[in-house]
Amino acid sequence: MMKQINNSNKSVKNVWIISGGKYIHPRLAEIKEDITVNPVMEYRISQLAWYLLNPNQIEIKKRLVGCRITYKESRICRMKKKLGKILPKVLKKYIKEDDAQHEILLSDDESDLPAVNDKKFASHLKTVENLLSRHNLIRTRLSALDINSISDIAGICDDYGDNRSILNLQGKLEEKIKYISNFILKDVGVILAKAYLAKGLFEMRGFNFQSYDSEKYYRLIKIAGSDKGKYCVLDPNGNIKCWVNDDTLVPRLHLLEQSIRTDYKFRESLEECVRGKAKPLKIFFNKKLGIDYSKENVPLVYRNILKDHEIKLDEKKKVTASLQHQQIGIAFNSVSVAKTGSKKFCTSISVMHNIKALEQIKNDLPWLYSKIEEKVSFSEAGKFYLLDSIKGFQNG
Repeated sequence: MMKQINNSNKSVKNVWIISGGKYIHPRLAEIKEDITVNPVMEYRISQLAWYLLNPNQIEIKKRLVGCRITYKESRICRMKKKLGKILPKVLKKYIKEDDAQHEILLSDDESDLPAVNDKKFASHLKTVENLLSRHNLIRTRLSALDINSISDIAGICDDYGDNRSILNLQGKLEEKIKYISNFILKDVGVILAKAYLAKGLFEMRGFNFQSYDSEKYYRLIKIAGSDKGKYCVLDPNGNIKCWVNDDTLVPRLHLLEQSIRTDYKFRESLEECVRGKAKPLKIFFNKKLGIDYSKENVPLVYRNILKDHEIKLDEKKKVTASLQHQQIGIAFNSVSVAKTGSKKFCTSISVMHNIKALEQIKNDLPWLYSKIEEKVSFSEAGKFYLLDSIKGFQNG
């Protein structure tokens, strides 16, 4: 299932997600649930798939680039709030409550030192950086703070692509100020509840691609009739790792597997992370792509089929109209690891298309439908094929 890919620096094996399913008669002791004596479906899933399903916390690294200081409310602000509670509704609109005052501090030096091969020179650069960091403007501002005037302080982290995220800190105000002062412009550990952040969005920085081993796997069992979940994950020894309670996760694994197998651009981006040439950021499944192929170029898969067939203008319009429906985009974001210190952001998108959307042309253009049907893979996600592949770069 996995073939060897040769690279001048290192050889890696193809990234994979989930195998085809097979029916098995489980030993009830290994599942530890007396729920069925009938055959169940078993899949093998890779380390990467297990990371995506794992319900446990993950830790990622973010660069601390600043802080947000929240000041205590003034006496006037507190009085306005009290008045707002007792005044009639018709008069409340005349009482404008001030938001809590914030001060945002961002470092004026967020650039990384360039990587150098000479160890002595690299050590010298680091020493110079540490000496200069003592005069960081944020440290100077923090040391001058009147701690009695503030109610909270939070970190601000660089989240790639000119995005920022708030880092909520634990402890007393003095401890928070000391933390920011000590770790400004350094990578800090951030704990997330799990890799699955939100609807269709996965955080990938918690997975160590360079330790990925394509030979290692877990077992995913699909079970009917369990009140704990539809799927459970077993390790190779038959011990339960977790129950999968979100029914949308496993179909996404199948779509991701299909994308890797059929879209070489997408697969290449993942393999760059395995080789250590790029760092992963996010994977996002998006059902609302909104790509209108009546205005854009017809995807290559259709151009290759249509170049040997002439179709009427109204038929072509029917085809492009069909392509607008039931698209699912799978986007993988990564950032290159360059020795120069410069960053190049990469986004690879596989546009998967459900063949159900072509039902309206099936009778009019059966030969076209048949050609596309040859490219379809059936899984728990449905009957999808690779409609389009998009890859773009942006300098950071």
